[in-house]
Amino acid sequence: MISSITSRRALFATLASAALLAACAQPGKMPAPQANAIVGTVDLAERVMVPPQSTLIVELHQIAQPSAPAQIVGQTAINIETLKPPFKFILPTNNAPINQEAEYRVSARITLGNQTTFASDTAYPVLTRGAGKTANLMLVRVAP
Repeated sequence: MISSITSRRALFATLASAALLAACAQPGKMPAPQANAIVGTVDLAERVMVPPQSTLIVELHQIAQPSAPAQIVGQTAINIETLKPPFKFILPTNNAPINQEAEYRVSARITLGNQTTFASDTAYPVLTRGAGKTANLMLVRVAP
């Protein structure tokens, strides 16, 4: 019975995430901030066409201590297909309990197959230490 409840919760979380991502894909509509999500945009520093087979990956990193490596505590992936920058995203934080003592940052990258073509090179703080639940990221081209 417990595994059935866990499975239902996981299915609900997956369906809710898919609905939120679908809302992001609609041009001109910025999703409303969600109680358990980070919303924002990802733009490119240079005006170039991104291959439609590319994937935008947005990650939430937790830095518990300055000397410790960052831990990925949330992630979403969006198939770019026919979308154009700036790309809108919703990054659910349901599974990540927020530690008010930690620092959180959002990063993004665009991949084509296994190769990263664009990536954020700036820290974008969110959630704690006065940062909100909105992030507007800028990506730069990654040298091949």
